[in-house]
Amino acid sequence: MLAGAGCATLSEKAARVQMHRQQSTAIASCTRLAPVAVRESRFKPAAVDFLSVKVREAAADAGGDSVLVLGAEEALTEVVVHGVAYKCF
Repeated sequence: MLAGAGCATLSEKAARVQMHRQQSTAIASCTRLAPVAVRESRFKPAAVDFLSVKVREAAADAGGDSVLVLGAEEALTEVVVHGVAYKCF
């Protein structure tokens, strides 16, 4: 999940947040801040791309500069992405 073609515009806030798709040494020494979750209609064009931006923005709102994406849930009408905001820098 979250392997879109990059059609969504990356906001300035989201651009300051690194996105990680697996636990790695890159975030091992970072401070875990808060869980984040974002949702989008599954019928929206380029929903995956928008969710990639939204999860980074949610991490920034939590004070983070990195986000670890834990996974996604697809329901009948929406997709929800779960992650954790981290402060690394």
